[in-house]
Parts: sequence; C-alpha cells; structure tokens
Amino acid sequence: MGARRGTDKTFSLYYTDIVSVDTTLEISGLDMTKAHCFAAVQFFDDAVGDIAGTATAGSVTITAGTINNAPNYEPTIAGTIEAASPDTISWAANTIKAKAVPAGITGAIFYRMVVTCNET
Repeated sequence: MGARRGTDKTFSLYYTDIVSVDTTLEISGLDMTKAHCFAAVQFFDDAVGDIAGTATAGSVTITAGTINNAPNYEPTIAGTIEAASPDTISWAANTIKAKAVPAGITGAIFYRMVVTCNET
C-alpha cells in the first residue's frame, strides 16, 4: 500500500490509503532527516473519506522503524491511540517507516494513518 507525500519543504506529510479498521497500515520512505514525527489516525464511514466516522472503542498502536534499528519496528513514546478519543502522538527519532496496528475498533468502518515529520 503506497503512501502519498505532501510537497511542503518545511515538513513532510504522508498518509495511507483509506482501508477497513481491521487492516494494519504501513508507511515507508519517511524522510529520516526530519526527526520530529507525529502520527494520527482518521476514521471514516465510507471508503472514499467523504464521511467522517466516529470510533467508539478500540485502539491503534503506532510503531516506528528507525535508521538505527532497521528493519525492525520499535514502540513510540505514547504509542497507543485510543480510538474513541484519537489524539496525535509524537516522537523524536530518525524514522524511516511507521506502522499502525488496530485492535477492537468499533463504530467506524474505515481509517487511515497520517504522519508528519519536521526538523524541530
């Protein structure tokens, strides 16, 4: 599954395709020179992303692959996003990939992961 990348030079924006909430997502090719990373999940009630969804239970665990520990994934600080109140999490590392693993998501039907990275 390919990720899309934004074009702003001050930060890098990546997001996955919209998939069912039981699907693990991965983004590779993150810009490791921008070591301050943020991840969030967005829930939808349609596969196109036109109708926002509200998850009522479950969680999504975010892990990161860093240049220091490739090809493995490592836990991120505050690496679990509660689906019913999805906050953005952040970490500092020279990250080359990120993974979202959902568990027990109810209420919403589809989701995607969004990752941004900047230098500070």
